[in-house]
Amino acid sequence: MPMVAVRFHRGRRKFSQYAVVKREMTTTHNNVIKPKFIKAFDEIVSNWKNRPGFAGRLMQNVDGLKLYVFPTGSAKAKQIWKWNVEGTPAHDIPVKTAPWLQFKAGSYLPKTGPGGKWFGGPGKTVGGTFVRTLLVKHPGTDPRNWPTVVAKKNKAFYSRTVENAWKRAMRKINAG
Repeated sequence: MPMVAVRFHRGRRKFSQYAVVKREMTTTHNNVIKPKFIKAFDEIVSNWKNRPGFAGRLMQNVDGLKLYVFPTGSAKAKQIWKWNVEGTPAHDIPVKTAPWLQFKAGSYLPKTGPGGKWFGGPGKTVGGTFVRTLLVKHPGTDPRNWPTVVAKKNKAFYSRTVENAWKRAMRKINAG
């Protein structure tokens, strides 16, 4: 399901009937804003093994324009993205096909931080020894909230770009 990446801008209803304004805002969103936001999401997953791609969709309703950025690609990559954004509850990981689960137990350095505070880590266990067991009780993960993090990080860019688009549209309307 697509998640709202940007929801900062409400339409100026007084001018929304003008085709010039709609065209300028749509062009600006599709050619300037959407690529910047997709690039920001791509940067987050740049070192992932199963990384999703991203696409954007511009939606217009009575409240104004909304840009939805959502993951694309394999079902596995999209599921990993969802687990990252929403977090996971504590759960058991049982043995499926092998006689044992084997993994390195030690200090784990994740690729991303809780709450979306950082990304780009190694995603590896440092130190520790190999452990064999029949069942792992995974503690779950905290949500990363990447759409909110990206939106906050780019809020000034978004506001400035939309305001400039409004000014261009008003100049075109006033020019005749």
